[in-house]
Amino acid sequence: MNSKHLMEISQNHNPVWINMQDAKRLGIKRGDAIKVTIEDTVSGLESGYFIAMAVPTEGTMPGVLACSHHAGRWKLKNAVEIPGFEHKLGVMGLGAPLYDMTMDGKVGTLKPKQGLDKGMIARKDTWQFKEYNKDLDNIWWDGLSGAWQNAVAASHPDPIAGNHAWHQKVRIEKAAPTDKIGDIYVNYENNFKVYQAWRDKLTRPLAKGDTLRRPVHMKRPAVPLTLKAYTVDIKA
Repeated sequence: MNSKHLMEISQNHNPVWINMQDAKRLGIKRGDAIKVTIEDTVSGLESGYFIAMAVPTEGTMPGVLACSHHAGRWKLKNAVEIPGFEHKLGVMGLGAPLYDMTMDGKVGTLKPKQGLDKGMIARKDTWQFKEYNKDLDNIWWDGLSGAWQNAVAASHPDPIAGNHAWHQKVRIEKAAPTDKIGDIYVNYENNFKVYQAWRDKLTRPLAKGDTLRRPVHMKRPAVPLTLKAYTVDIKA
């Protein structure tokens, strides 16, 4: 996120919201680091886990966790060299702390390395448009209270329409002393197998002669000029 005003509101904060009664039963308090493991109910496979900050709330139903897909941002470099530019340029400086990544094609990990506050001051010479952003040294938050859960959550083709969707079952526990908020572990082989299981076992194929690809009855903010927008003619 490169809007400094929006970043000041969110501060890359991306907790797991948990029902008050569930938190009490599990002995979880606000600010605790918890380990969220994602397990698939169709294939029985685990796709990985992420470490996040717990926030008990009455805003979620018992047995349900909530976590945004749009925070917990990260980057692997604070600045990059681009031919033709006199100085290095910052990379998503306002929205993402620095992380370490490992990836071997089968398993991936992310671990937080440096917060926004220290990273911004350490590379003041890379700030873009410095003359218009003289308030950047006022950043006091580290941005390390988010977790990028997107990578861990395997895609589930929706059984009705085949759309991109998520129907995960999760298991939570208190994080280990060696875990940090923002840590993730992903088994990409299992991730793909989970996708295949939902696609092949549950997703309804388009019947012969059926050209409807989206339900017409669903209410939408914008309606196309013709219902042909909801149909597709698949040639054999």
